[in-house]
Amino acid sequence: MATLAYVFAVVVVTVALVAGHQMFWRWYYTRPWFPDERHFVETADGWRIALARVRPTAAGPAHGEPVVCFPGLACNGRLFDFDREHSLARHLAGLGFDVWMIDPRGTGASERPGFFGRGFGYGFGAYAHQDAPAAVQHVLRATGHSRVLWVGHSMGGLVGYQLSLHPAMGEHLAGIVALGSPADFSPHRELLGRLHTVVLDKFLRGWPVVRLGRLCNLVAPLAGWIRTWPETLFVFAPNTPPRVLRHFMVEVVEDVPRQLLDEFADNVVRSIGFDGLPAARGHEALGASAVPVLAIAGSHDRVAPPASVVAAVHLVGCEDATECVVGHEEGMGFGHLDLMVGAAAPRLIYPRVADWLLARRPTRSSSASGAPAARAEASAASAPG
Repeated sequence: MATLAYVFAVVVVTVALVAGHQMFWRWYYTRPWFPDERHFVETADGWRIALARVRPTAAGPAHGEPVVCFPGLACNGRLFDFDREHSLARHLAGLGFDVWMIDPRGTGASERPGFFGRGFGYGFGAYAHQDAPAAVQHVLRATGHSRVLWVGHSMGGLVGYQLSLHPAMGEHLAGIVALGSPADFSPHRELLGRLHTVVLDKFLRGWPVVRLGRLCNLVAPLAGWIRTWPETLFVFAPNTPPRVLRHFMVEVVEDVPRQLLDEFADNVVRSIGFDGLPAARGHEALGASAVPVLAIAGSHDRVAPPASVVAAVHLVGCEDATECVVGHEEGMGFGHLDLMVGAAAPRLIYPRVADWLLARRPTRSSSASGAPAARAEASAASAPG
């Protein structure tokens, strides 16, 4: 009996120490974040999705044209407004754009799965067919514009590609910027497939959710001390200061539904698209997209190697499709995450994105009036910046 009590006490103390460790570092590395406004919208399947808004901060070449930003897998919308030095949203707002950042379901300020409520049984289809359309429709109502520009990192770019094929939404996209978004994994199937086979299938099979966000909270203080794998899988170390990485792991990284990971694994390993059909069918479907595309790849990206990203330029049907691999000529390598928060991103990435968006910004619909915008603003939950 005494042995059982001892074991129980050890377990309780260990759990308390781990929880305390996680809570302390989450507090320590979490900085206040004040977008100009917060809006909430309900999707067709009943989830409450949050959007953070950064209004134009100065008169510029843009005139309030809306830009909708969607983060990558396991990330929330703060990816686009990380801090004063690394904020694509503030960079675009300074040029006159009206920037909206989406927290996909289960992340950030959006509705999260609960023990007694909704579960983690969702994947890419929920983001592309529920969260993204609901967010774009809200932005259109709030701004009075008839089209938006889309900026997505990693999975966020793939959501944009899928949205361009949506029968009711494609016409509302004026352009897609995809940063590190792998449109075709076939050249890298063997290398990336090994990671899934060894890690996910053997150790995580059957779990409804991978607690990546909590894990990153635990190990954040160690980030940057030994600059090797797995860190170098996600970033190019010379371009990502350790302190930036630690804040990123706590403020941006989220838990991931297992279904979503399996869908990516099927795409990488088995060449099965997110819709369950052969990936080749999805590639053919992209040929019907008439939305302009800018595909930006990092020269040292191991998650989405350059060939997998620029493949989109050859798959989409629009002739206005441009590829850009950054990191060789510029003298600074880019991995996957540092396309957004790397030390050189404000100097080498943000201006490229801005220039492309400026050249393709949509004009305000002549039929739009201030009434829909006013109603949307009145119903939105907003917080002053």
